[in-house]
Formats: sequence, C-alpha cells, structure tokens
Amino acid sequence: MGLIGLLLNFGTVYIKVGDTTLTFDFVSNPAEVQRDLFNRIAQQDFKNKQAELTTQQQRIAEWLQAYHRVMEESGGEQNLPPMPPGFEVK
Repeated sequence: MGLIGLLLNFGTVYIKVGDTTLTFDFVSNPAEVQRDLFNRIAQQDFKNKQAELTTQQQRIAEWLQAYHRVMEESGGEQNLPPMPPGFEVK
C-alpha cells in the first residue's frame, strides 16, 4: 500500500487461523479492524470459559446431591452437614 495507503488509512489485515493465513487487502482503517477482531475473539473466549464454569458448577452440584442421597439411604444422615440453600436431594 505504501505512502498512499498510509495517507488514506488503508492497508492489509492478516489473520492466522491454524496453519492458514487469511489476507484482507485494501481495508479501511486496518488498526480498527484488527482491534475489533481481537475484541470479538476475547468475547467469545470469555463466553466459552463462562459456559465451562457453569457446566463444572452443575456437575459439582449433582455430585453433592448424589452424595447426600447415598448418605441418607445408608443411614448416615446424622453426620451430614445441612444442604446449602437452593439444593434439594432428589
């Protein structure tokens, strides 16, 4: 693009995905495009981590419920701490 691209704020944006590089030529305001791409990637990563955390929390809640159920069925409920609010043994 050279000097004209610099003056008119045009350029090339490169995106590397795995072993493949995608090239977008003659992009207006390439720095802003790059910033937007990074923000979108960060948002998606955050959503994925939140979903994973929610799944782990649900799994732990199910384990606790199963543990309490087994302890009650085996007669060991006198040694059990009370279930936290919002939990119920099914």
